[in-house]
Amino acid sequence: MVFSLMDSLYQLIAFVFFVVPIPLLIVAAIFIYRTVKRSERRAEERLKFEKERDAFQRRQAELLHEMNERLIRIENMLREVE
Repeated sequence: MVFSLMDSLYQLIAFVFFVVPIPLLIVAAIFIYRTVKRSERRAEERLKFEKERDAFQRRQAELLHEMNERLIRIENMLREVE
């Protein structure tokens, strides 16, 4: 009787040590997957924002260039008038 109780205890301990890590590994894999997806989503949002900001800066540079050209033309016209 004593041996069968000890054998059962050892079997239970072995069962716990082999079965418990499986759900833990599954939970860890799900956590890692969600973390990676979240970081990918944030990176995509950052990339979209950077593209929008780049386009805005290009438009600003074009407008500044156009205004500079206008100012040069006006200065040249004023020099001719003098």
